[in-house]
Amino acid sequence: MDGESAARFDKLRTLRLQLARERQLPPYCICHDSTLKLIARQAPGDLGSLERIKGMGPHKIKMYGNLILQTLGNSERTIVPVDEECRSSYGWGADEHTDKNVLSILSVFIHAVPVATVC
Repeated sequence: MDGESAARFDKLRTLRLQLARERQLPPYCICHDSTLKLIARQAPGDLGSLERIKGMGPHKIKMYGNLILQTLGNSERTIVPVDEECRSSYGWGADEHTDKNVLSILSVFIHAVPVATVC
């Protein structure tokens, strides 16, 4: 595996670990290392290309496809400003450190999707 592929593999493993912890699953239930290595080597740019990779079926594409593509395509975190209502629900005051005033897209997705599917 070349250097760029290895860097992508590391990012994908980090994503997988975050998803596994959030869902209280072993990481291999999200994706096997062999699948992550194929994704890292091929660096698909769309869901169709990702679905053609061995180990990525329709269910995994639906659950994780966009997050995987975002992880492959973004070298920097994408952030979403946090409004006052969100800040107060987490107990953050207006004088809190600025880093707490933004959430990563992954954090928003992980926490918003379960709420959206329950409602």
